[in-house]
Amino acid sequence: MNPPLTSAELPNCVSLGGMQKKTELERLYSDQRSSLLRFISRKMRHVEEAEDVVQETFIRLVNDDGKAAKGLAGADSPVAYLYRIASNLAIDRLRQQKTRCDEGHRALLDENQIAVQPELSQQAASTQRLQQLQLAVGRLPLKRRQVFVLHKFRQMTYREVAKHLDISVSMVEKHMMKALAQLQDTLEGN
Repeated sequence: MNPPLTSAELPNCVSLGGMQKKTELERLYSDQRSSLLRFISRKMRHVEEAEDVVQETFIRLVNDDGKAAKGLAGADSPVAYLYRIASNLAIDRLRQQKTRCDEGHRALLDENQIAVQPELSQQAASTQRLQQLQLAVGRLPLKRRQVFVLHKFRQMTYREVAKHLDISVSMVEKHMMKALAQLQDTLEGN
């Protein structure tokens, strides 16, 4: 079992109402992470996708303008609420994958009929967004940046990243959670 997140590792934790702020969230993370990962793994095609969904679930509790955290604090069963958030995120991710796959098939059909060039403005916007992402990733602290790049760009699993950097899987998870939150803040202009 992974050790619970410490208060220092959850710097932007919102008020959790009836829950005792970070300590309750840390306890929930340490108690439920493994079983939640198994639950979501049954829905997803790859364990890495399930890991991403679990991480995103806890990120929502930390960064979602307090909505998810308030819902968790007010829930009759915080564990059931946590599983509902994760399940909804998994369903959303599967829908996005299906849409991308459907769009990919349509694109192949369109390409066979006519070669379509994206508009220059779309290309410019994509290039600008990519540059913003590169700058934001470059601003991450070194270890966090290494973890993020290895996992997201080189498609390494958390376990592979941990072995490569000689850190624990738990530290990889914590670096990823912080990196995703920091990048989201930076890219949204917060």
